[in-house]
Amino acid sequence: MCAMKCLTLRVLSVWVLTAVVLAGQGLQDVHALIKPHPGESLWMRLQWFTSVWEARQQAAREGKPLFIWAGSGGGPIGVC
Repeated sequence: MCAMKCLTLRVLSVWVLTAVVLAGQGLQDVHALIKPHPGESLWMRLQWFTSVWEARQQAAREGKPLFIWAGSGGGPIGVC
């Protein structure tokens, strides 16, 4: 299922880029448009763990709570 979603996203990306290039915009314009801008994607500044055990150890060392993001839709670190 995830492989199909990833393939669909890739096909759509190529389709959108082709349409934009054919409309007269250059790839630099497209890259500037889709690149994260300052203040966006603040979650990327966080240290993400793929191992619950490692995350739990660090949280215990720092006296901080542990936040677990799980679900069938994929996680924020792009793991399908």
